Amino acid sequence: MAGEIFDLYISKINRFDSDHRLIQKELANFINDQIDTHNLNSKLGNIKHVYIPYLSSEANYDELKTCIGFVRLTKHQNHAEAAEFLWGKLFKGKPINVFLRKEPTRDISLKNAYIVDHDEDLWESKQFNDSSYVSNVVEELTRKLEEERELRRIAEKNAESMDAKIHKLEMFQEVAKEKITKLSRENENKSMECVTLEARVVELSNKIGPLEDEVKLLKDDNDKLRNKEAEHLEL
Repeated sequence: MAGEIFDLYISKINRFDSDHRLIQKELANFINDQIDTHNLNSKLGNIKHVYIPYLSSEANYDELKTCIGFVRLTKHQNHAEAAEFLWGKLFKGKPINVFLRKEPTRDISLKNAYIVDHDEDLWESKQFNDSSYVSNVVEELTRKLEEERELRRIAEKNAESMDAKIHKLEMFQEVAKEKITKLSRENENKSMECVTLEARVVELSNKIGPLEDEVKLLKDDNDKLRNKEAEHLEL
């Protein structure tokens, strides 16, 4: 790593593997992907150097869940914006802390200065960050957190309202189903009544024919009787 300069110090890096070279590669890919996804290549560039040192002479080495690293981007003149952008991004499921070093340096021989419990906070580690910058970051993160909480409250309220509307629609749907079922049954009954009426019509039609013939015969007989009465009166 001789001759390489690093602007950014990153802590809380998820130590998902004992091979720090693999973590270096994954971290570099992660940062590049974040920059590409947010279309910040022209402003921040991409990874130029990344280095994650090994812990040495540390008894609990295998128990540490996080590690630290040093980064320089190709557009290193915008390293403050880079630190702010990368702060809190989830790397392998854990948010990383990104600090702007007081001045770019080749110094990465921190010895035991960076060996801390993985839950320890490095906000006040003046060796690794600019306190005024961190304060600004804290204020910005606090503001964003409050905005996210407000958005969450609005989303929860909208979700409750939507649930109520869905419940109401489901009730309307149930009532509509009951009405449709009732109308279907009534329609079936009407259809059966129509079939019965049609059968009755056919039955009556079959009876009308003989009755018409009988009426005709009666008319003929009546005419004959009238003719005979007329002849009798003439005599």
